[in-house]
Amino acid sequence: MSFSLNSSIYPLSTILNNKLNLNYSLRNEDVIAKKKNLKEVCSQFEGIFLTYLFRQMENTLPKSTLFGEGLTQKFFKEEWYQAMAQRIAKEGGIGLTKILYEKLKGSE
Repeated sequence: MSFSLNSSIYPLSTILNNKLNLNYSLRNEDVIAKKKNLKEVCSQFEGIFLTYLFRQMENTLPKSTLFGEGLTQKFFKEEWYQAMAQRIAKEGGIGLTKILYEKLKGSE
């Protein structure tokens, strides 16, 4: 009875290589998805930071009593600040997204 080591191992090694390539491909897609998610979270954080910054900037202005400050006006201002901040962050913002992304992508 003859036993050939090469003929019995070759199919197994081919199967293992194919499985490893598939796992690598799935892991690579997972890494790409995580990086995209991280970038989105960094952009959202920059938007939150800019909203806070706009509120603080408004606090430095003198208050006007000409029209008063109602609940509707406060709500509108807050919504305006949030929308403006998110738009600025998506368009590149002040660079906070890029800095956070670069620092956090290495720590994953």
